[in-house]
Amino acid sequence: MTSRPSRERWLVARSRPAPTRSLGLCLLAALLPSCADSADPSAPANVVRDSGTTPDATSPAPSPTPPPGTPPAPPPAPPAPAPPGPPPSLDDVAPSVACPAGAEAAFAAAADAFAAALARDAIPGGALGMLCGGERIFVRTVGVAQPGGSAIDADTRFQIASTTKTLTGLTAATMAAEGLLSLDASIESLVTGVQARHLDGRPPTLEELLSHSAGVPPSVPGWSFETDSLEGLFALNARITLLSPPGAVWNYANYGFSLAGLALERTAGAPFGSLVERYAMAPAGMTRATMDSNRVLTEGNFAYGHSDDNGRTTPIGPLDWYYHQGHYAPTGGAWTSVTDLLALARHLIRRERIDSPGATSVSRPRIRTTYPGRSYGLGLFVDPDGNHPWWSHGGSVGGFLTSLDVIPDLGFAVVWVMNGDWPSQDDGDYYPVYALASQLTDYDPGPYEEPRPGDPMEWSGTYEDPVVLGAMTVRTRVGGAEIVWSDGSVSPIEVQWRDGGYAMVPGEEYPVSVYFWRDETGAIRYLVTDLGVGVRR
Repeated sequence: MTSRPSRERWLVARSRPAPTRSLGLCLLAALLPSCADSADPSAPANVVRDSGTTPDATSPAPSPTPPPGTPPAPPPAPPAPAPPGPPPSLDDVAPSVACPAGAEAAFAAAADAFAAALARDAIPGGALGMLCGGERIFVRTVGVAQPGGSAIDADTRFQIASTTKTLTGLTAATMAAEGLLSLDASIESLVTGVQARHLDGRPPTLEELLSHSAGVPPSVPGWSFETDSLEGLFALNARITLLSPPGAVWNYANYGFSLAGLALERTAGAPFGSLVERYAMAPAGMTRATMDSNRVLTEGNFAYGHSDDNGRTTPIGPLDWYYHQGHYAPTGGAWTSVTDLLALARHLIRRERIDSPGATSVSRPRIRTTYPGRSYGLGLFVDPDGNHPWWSHGGSVGGFLTSLDVIPDLGFAVVWVMNGDWPSQDDGDYYPVYALASQLTDYDPGPYEEPRPGDPMEWSGTYEDPVVLGAMTVRTRVGGAEIVWSDGSVSPIEVQWRDGGYAMVPGEEYPVSVYFWRDETGAIRYLVTDLGVGVRR
C-alpha cells in the first residue's frame, strides 16, 4: 500500500501561477438539456427549448355542445404509459468539464520532472499518464524494461501491486450489481470451511473485507504458506482469529482481500483472475491488463522489477518472485500498462456517476481510515475534504511502485508506474498530481491545518488484546506518551498526528503504527496496531 502524502503539497502547488481556464461545471450535460448553450444553432433537434404551448392556426376546433338530456360521456381512458427507456449509459454521464488549453504544456513540465527524478534515483523505467476533461489522454514513457533492455512504451505492462485492490473491489461491486452475489453476505456463507471470528462475535461480511474493516490481521506470522494457490491458503489457515469486531475499526489487511477473492471465486465457480478480467478490466477497456503472469511472460513487452532487496540491478521477472501466486492475486496481482490505468480511471468516473452512492458503488465511503480526513470504499481511498471528492490508491511491492489519483467530478486523473521500489514516497517529483490539479482544475483541498498533537492524558489507560498483544498500558511521559507492553518493555510513542504515531513493538525490527480509535461518541475505544488491537478497559 502507498498512502498519498499530506496536503502540505498544496502549499507548493498553489504558489505556482495557474493558466487561464474555462471549467464549465455542468457535469451532466448529456442528461440536462438546460445546460446547453441556448444560442447554439447547431443544438440537436430533440433538445426542447420551450415546453410551453401556444395556440395557432393548426389547433383543433373545439368540440360541439351536446343536446340537452344527453348522458355525460365516459372519461377518456388514461394514456398508456410510455415504454421504459434504456438505462443511462456510461457515455451519458461523462463529465463535461473542458480540458484547458494549457494542459499540454503543464503535463510536459510535470513529465520532465518525473523523468528527471527517475534518472536521479537510477530507476530503470516508468511512465506517467494524465486524463484531462474526461477524455483527453497524455502519456510520457521513460527508460527501459531492464538495464540494456527494450524501451518502455505506453503498452508496457507493470506489476501494480496494491492498486489491484481497486480492481478487486470493482469486480465484487460489478458482480453484486448484476445480482450474482450480495456484499452483505457473511464470508462464512460464501466460503464454507473457513471460520473468521473475533472471540464469540459474528463473521465479517464481504463488504467489510473489501473495506479493511473486517478485523483480519495485517500480519499473519502463524500462518502456513506451503501453497501458491488462493484455495490452498485458506485450506491451510481455515480458522482466522479477527483482531477486532467486524466493522469496529479500519486496519489495512492484505489477507482480508485474499479471502474476499476466494469468496468471489467460490461464488462464480471460476478462477479469481478470470473474474477480474471479465468484470473489471474488460468493461474498463483495459486492453493490455491481465491477472496472468504466465501470459505476461509469454506475450512480452513487460517491465522487470528492480528492488533494494536484491541490489537494485538484478531484474525480477513475472515468475521470479510471488507476483504469480494465487493468494497474492486479489491483493496485488494485476499487470497493467499506464494506458490501462488511465482507462480504469475513466471507467470509474463514468460508472460511479451512475451508481454512486448506491449499494454497489466502490467510491461510497464505508469507514474512516487512520489517515486524518480520509475514508475507504471498496478497494479505494476517498478524500472528501476538498471542494470535489478525490479517489486514490497506491501500490508498493518488491520491484515496483504505482499510483492512481482521480478527481471524478472534473474528469481528471494522474497515474504513474515505475520498475524500482526505492524512491521516497514523500518526494514531490513522484506526485505531479498536486501541481497538475492546481494548474488545470478548480480543485481546492480547503485550508490546510497542521495536525495537532494528541493529548497523552486522553490516551492514558489500559487496553486489552486477547488475541496477540495482551494487556498494554499507555501512560504519559515528559513530552508525550509511552506504551508498557505485556512483557514489561516500554516504548515511547513518536506522535505523528492527533490520535497516533509510531512505536516499537517487542520482537519487531521496525516501528509500527499505533492509532487511538474513537467510537461514535468521540471517546477513545481501541488501540489499533499492525499486529493487534486492544480494547480500552
